[in-house]
Amino acid sequence: MPLHLIHGPPNSGRARLVRERLEAALDRDPILVVPTLDDVHAFERELCAAGAVLGATTTTFGGLFRLVASASDAPAPLELTPAQRRRAVAVAVNERHGRLGPLRRSAARAGFALALSRLIEELQAGGLRPADVEAAAGTLESSAYLTDVAALFAGYEAVRERAGLADAHSVAGRAIALLRESPAAWRRPVFLYGLDDLTGNQFELLAALVARGEVTFALPYEEENAAIAARTAPLLERLRGLGVASETRTDPQPAHTDDPLLFHLERSFGRAGAERRAPRGGLTLLRSAGERGEAEAIGAAVARLHAEGAEPGEIAI
Repeated sequence: MPLHLIHGPPNSGRARLVRERLEAALDRDPILVVPTLDDVHAFERELCAAGAVLGATTTTFGGLFRLVASASDAPAPLELTPAQRRRAVAVAVNERHGRLGPLRRSAARAGFALALSRLIEELQAGGLRPADVEAAAGTLESSAYLTDVAALFAGYEAVRERAGLADAHSVAGRAIALLRESPAAWRRPVFLYGLDDLTGNQFELLAALVARGEVTFALPYEEENAAIAARTAPLLERLRGLGVASETRTDPQPAHTDDPLLFHLERSFGRAGAERRAPRGGLTLLRSAGERGEAEAIGAAVARLHAEGAEPGEIAI
């Protein structure tokens, strides 16, 4: 099935449209995907503001991978914890240290395993395997370094397989493969909000979902705003390439911002000839000298808000 797109600038009601469409699909067990766990909790509070809501799941992309991967009859493997993953990488470095080339000296230093773990995670997020890195080593200068990286990457996967465990990225691969091989295993509508970029694995899963179910994707985009357009235009074009059933553009509305001055700043910041507005309580400037002074000024402002009754969880820095 094609994709439903919603796009517009900040304060244009994209979240409201997503919430309305999600509530209309509650009888089909919809899933809402947002960037972070904080966003999960915030959206759930909005959904339940008027009372309990049953039939919907709010999660991150990692949670979506796990939900799709567990949709088959085969039991999903247990995942490595972050500490176990770092240990698996360290074991791989120790096992393959004697066969390394230019990375041998670096591999003996403290901190190498942590840096390698982060590199492997980035490679996996892009949908790459050790064989892909090894193949790239044959086409680039300094290929010996990539050969070492490929060997360590393969070593980590070997350690993980020996432990009989998965990681977030092997779960992602399992989810993508399931959608491609068993399309009937997934029927839940998926809504995505707040995402302005996707990794290789995330886009592959999204493409597989679009081909087999109903997907609604809401993202920030405004052609007239160069900063927003530069960030999200490539993603918007890739999404359009999947086949679009409907495309809804939302316009900025002052009612979606608590303070008119903040709305004016968002619409006018950086634009030539913008109208000046008188200052008011929605914006406070803190002047300080140096990083410590800045931190102390922010700390004092937070303490003041808390003393006036603001909930700590509602204060962002």
